[in-house]
Amino acid sequence: MTSKENQIAKSMVELIKNIEEHTGQLDSGDLIPQLELEIIVSKIKLLYERAVILKYLHSHLDEIKPDEKKPLHEKIIEKKTSPPLSSSIKATFVKSPTVLISLHEKLMIQKELFGGSPDEYNDALKIFETEPDFQKAKIKTEEVFAGKHSWEKKSETVKAFFAMFEKKS
Repeated sequence: MTSKENQIAKSMVELIKNIEEHTGQLDSGDLIPQLELEIIVSKIKLLYERAVILKYLHSHLDEIKPDEKKPLHEKIIEKKTSPPLSSSIKATFVKSPTVLISLHEKLMIQKELFGGSPDEYNDALKIFETEPDFQKAKIKTEEVFAGKHSWEKKSETVKAFFAMFEKKS
């Protein structure tokens, strides 16, 4: 193990001890204060992050040569040789936009455009997945959902929803 790995491993052991101290109240059956729970969760997150870093360092040990003077992040960037994702997208429009948006964006679109209904959101996605022409799919989606949920066609959410399917260059 490198000194950095040893450092991370030691900090993980300390975090585990600290988490054990804080979770000692769980056995008593008493109600744990919210602040105490938040502390436990934050320490568990920190432990997880350090475990991921340790795993990465351990699995890439042979790629990291101590005699090189470049910082680790530059070495990692150099190892990545795959072309950017944007250059590999050739479709006229994205068939599966769900991989391109965050959970927060998805939930916002569901709430604002589909009355919070994940089923209606998925039905709208199916329209775009089955219709090869973007404009036809957009019109069909508007016919089915815009009136029902009182969409404002110039709203940012409506624009963002349709932008997921538009032609990518």
